Amino acid sequence: MTSNWLPRRLAAHGAPGTAGVGDGDAQHTGDSGRFDDPRTTQHHAAPGASLVHRHELDGIAWQVLLRDGHLVRLTDDIARPAAVPETPALRAAALAPLVPARCALAREAAVWVHLGGPPPARAHVVACRRDRRPEPAPGRVTVSADLADRDVVRLGGVRVTTLRRTAVDVLAHEPRERAIALVERLQGAGLDLTQLRTDIAGAAGRRGVRAAADLLRLLSSPQTARTRREQPSGPA
Repeated sequence: MTSNWLPRRLAAHGAPGTAGVGDGDAQHTGDSGRFDDPRTTQHHAAPGASLVHRHELDGIAWQVLLRDGHLVRLTDDIARPAAVPETPALRAAALAPLVPARCALAREAAVWVHLGGPPPARAHVVACRRDRRPEPAPGRVTVSADLADRDVVRLGGVRVTTLRRTAVDVLAHEPRERAIALVERLQGAGLDLTQLRTDIAGAAGRRGVRAAADLLRLLSSPQTARTRREQPSGPA
C-alpha cells in the first residue's frame, strides 16, 4: 500500500497533481497530535531524507511516479523527487544501506557518487585492513585495503574515497579500457595527474599498483589524449 505521507512529500517539492492527494487528516500540523512523517521536512533534513524507496510504494505507484516524472531513479530501488537536486551527497545516501560503519564506497561506486551518470551494477565497499571485512551482500562487493583518513571524504553521511584515491583504485583494479574511461571522467572533475602519479608511487608494492602506473603513463601520453579527443562522443 502506498504510504500516506509520500504524496505530501512530493507536493512539498512541487510535483504537479499531488497536492491534497492522500492527505487524509494532514491538517493536524501544529500540535502534539501531528502525524506527518518527519521525512517530509526537507529544508534541514539529511540528504537521505529526500529519498524514496521502492518498498515504500506499491509496484504500480512506483512505476507511475517514475513514468510521469515525479520521481527520478537513482538506483534500481531508490529514487528522488524530481524537484530535489541530484548531488554527490544524495547519491551517497542512496548507497548508504550497503556501507557498514568504518567502511567506504570505492572504485566505480565512488566515481558515481562524485560525478553521477549510470549507477554501478554493484558497489565496491572497502574496509580498513585492521577492521573485520563485512560479508558480501546483494549489490555489494567487499574488499580490504589500507585506507588513511586523507583518502576518505564524508558525503551524505557516507564515507567515500576521494577523487585521488578513487583514481588509484580504479587504475589498479578495473579492466584497462574501463579504468581509462573512469579516470578521464575524474580528470574532468579536477583530478590532477601529477598528484595521482605521486599517490601511485607512494603505494608501490600493493596489488595492482604496477598496472596502475602503466595505465597512468598511457593516460599522460599526448598520443592517447589526442586519440580520445578525436573519438566521437557517446550519448549524453
